[in-house]
Amino acid sequence: MTSPAEDEIEIKLLAQTNAVFDGILALGSIGPFQLDRRPASDLTTTYLDTEDLDLTRAGIALRMRNSSGRWVLNIKRGGRIDGELHIRLEQSMQLDRPLTAPYPLPPGAIREQITAIAKDAPLHPLVVTGIRRQIVAVRDQTRAFVAEIALDTVRHGAPGAEWSESPSYYEIEVELVKGTPAILSEISALLGARWDLAPNPTSKFARALAEVRGITLAEILD
Repeated sequence: MTSPAEDEIEIKLLAQTNAVFDGILALGSIGPFQLDRRPASDLTTTYLDTEDLDLTRAGIALRMRNSSGRWVLNIKRGGRIDGELHIRLEQSMQLDRPLTAPYPLPPGAIREQITAIAKDAPLHPLVVTGIRRQIVAVRDQTRAFVAEIALDTVRHGAPGAEWSESPSYYEIEVELVKGTPAILSEISALLGARWDLAPNPTSKFARALAEVRGITLAEILD
């Protein structure tokens, strides 16, 4: 079943070391917000595209993600940056099993969107990311679940290749669950007041392309 398309709204930050993650995980609250630590998970994500990068050129990221044996097909499109906010339209569907070459997509809204752009061109794995993710749920003073902080230790790799021994970077994603984007700005400011964090202007996909393939989105879209 395919989920409805919804806007994903988040702020992306970079930490210099995972010691920042340990500090955040040790908190029970920050400012007016209560923090609830969730179990960690390991995510492996394979990004798919045609040989000519038709999807990337159209501003679409198509990915297949594995989390503890649970497979999800996901499409993100229409990405834009508004100040510190990253906004993208996202849609997902559960998979019974991982897709394999030639990566035929299951019937549904995602396949319709991809076929409209890629036509009959076959899909290929482009880059892979491996993420060790720790989730912190953020609740406001009424105990409403308003945001989620994802602490991601990220590695990039080529399809079928060995992972690098050291992480590529440490990313913090503060994603809106309920309310207005002002909540994200407040949480980001509270985190930035405690730790030396830098804005992250790019997506994991864009960084993986640059690191693994040596190409940037700007070059592809030019």
